[in-house]
Amino acid sequence: IGSGDFAGFVPWIALLAPVIIAVSAFLIWFGWKLGPKSRPLALAGLAAWIASLSLEQMIMGYHIPMAECIAEEGCEMVGTTMFALAFALKIRQAKPDI
Repeated sequence: IGSGDFAGFVPWIALLAPVIIAVSAFLIWFGWKLGPKSRPLALAGLAAWIASLSLEQMIMGYHIPMAECIAEEGCEMVGTTMFALAFALKIRQAKPDI
């Protein structure tokens, strides 16, 4: 939907907005359930992902300088890393001998 012959025809973020909203709501709930030590990392990871989607929407269909593309991809990587750290912290709390 976002590449090839259909690039710019249907913005994939707008098309998948209901799914994105539902997954975001689930991640907020899930992040809250991780506990007070992991919660900030999980919610910061979600914020980074939302920032990435916002940047993606802003740059879609334009000839974009590399710096903006790097910022968008960087937000994705930072968000994923924060989620991984939150899960690792939660596992370590549950099983301290690991």
